[in-house]
Amino acid sequence: MMNNQYVFVLAFEHIFKQNELQSLVRLQQVFEKKLPVFKEIKSFNVKIEGDVVRQEQELSGVLFQEFNNNSQLVWELKIEKNTITVSCFAENNWQKLWNQTQDYLLRTMKVIESESNRLMVCALKIVNKFLNENNQSVFSLNTPYLTPHVLNGNVGRLWHIHQGWFEQLENQVYLHTLNLSVSDENAKMVSTVVHNIQCQFIKTPLAIIEFKETLMELFFLKLHHKNKKLLTNLLTQEQLERME
Repeated sequence: MMNNQYVFVLAFEHIFKQNELQSLVRLQQVFEKKLPVFKEIKSFNVKIEGDVVRQEQELSGVLFQEFNNNSQLVWELKIEKNTITVSCFAENNWQKLWNQTQDYLLRTMKVIESESNRLMVCALKIVNKFLNENNQSVFSLNTPYLTPHVLNGNVGRLWHIHQGWFEQLENQVYLHTLNLSVSDENAKMVSTVVHNIQCQFIKTPLAIIEFKETLMELFFLKLHHKNKKLLTNLLTQEQLERME
């Protein structure tokens, strides 16, 4: 198995205010060792005053990044508009991954903490890539996630399936989107699984304070377990053993 990619997303009811974004700029001092690359994200606004049209630039977000010695992106924290996104490209151990992600999220939410801006979506996207050794498929023939067209061998070596569904549990709605593909990358056959899971709080949005102190780890762990369950019903037993 190749390195996974994990993307953690929190989406809020309202766009972050300018004073909150300015406070986030000062986080570069907090993250200067772990996320040394810093960029401001700017947007353009057009204002019309009588016959005069003015284009103004304003801060819409901030970006913190870490690169390895080969100039490859390892970690990224992006805060823009109404979302906080943490991406990791080089860690497969869930606990290590979560510990670092949680630290970035908590430090960020401390700056934008507001009773009026409530959480609407908590999402996790996981990208798994597998080398098809000896042209053997990594997907189980008994999986419900492949179409009969693919299972019956009525397609060529390269194919793509995109599907999605809702899951209602307790007071939350979960939206799953699943992208499966087999592609040719540098003369090697690669199977890719992109699983995006959103926990939606649209009917009952959560306060930031409540979420970060008691619920954040619980919900992201739920999303992680949902991904593990899906992979169990998608991959061959041999591939699952390799992942362990």
